[in-house]
Amino acid sequence: MPLGRRVSSLMVLESQIVCQRTRSGMMAEDQSYPASRLGPCAPRSAVVPFGVFEKVMSHADNKGVADEYKRLVDKELHAAGDPLKVLEKLKRCIKDLKAPSDMVAAVKQALVDSDIIQPGQLEGGDWDDAFLALKGVWASKWNDRAYYSCKKANIGVEFVQMAVLVQRLVEAEYAFVIHTVNPSNDDKDYMYAEVVVGLGETRPGKDRKSVV
Repeated sequence: MPLGRRVSSLMVLESQIVCQRTRSGMMAEDQSYPASRLGPCAPRSAVVPFGVFEKVMSHADNKGVADEYKRLVDKELHAAGDPLKVLEKLKRCIKDLKAPSDMVAAVKQALVDSDIIQPGQLEGGDWDDAFLALKGVWASKWNDRAYYSCKKANIGVEFVQMAVLVQRLVEAEYAFVIHTVNPSNDDKDYMYAEVVVGLGETRPGKDRKSVV
């Protein structure tokens, strides 16, 4: 059975086609609003939805990675006095995943159908780079900031699922995030914005040197 197929610009699990918000998250669902209003001017987008990471991890080609991942989560992480080293091991473990051939075909077809790439693109090293970036997003749930936020909320990070919104990159000089509710005190009358130089990688990361 194919790992996924495209439905309304989304790549969803073949056996689990449910509502867009459930399978792909609010950010991906929100892309349908500008698309309906702006037509061809709307950003082209596709989604690798919730559950694909778990499907890839459970593939026979990744059994060794899956066993190590489970050991790190079930034993080493819970026993660690300082979890930061274990978090790094978990991220490295995810980056060792191999892409099943049906998943590769499904992702490429979804990107072609969404006009993000042309047929025949994303081959060889280009695919390797793209899959490494995808795994980087999956691995980001084990960032220290995400780990401690989940721990504070009594949520096991191992139960967090990641959906990935895919769009063409804009080579921007600045990137920003605007919170319509102040994230530090939940004040709905206070708008909070962060602006960084470059494409935005520094905003969620540890390097704050580029924050404007």
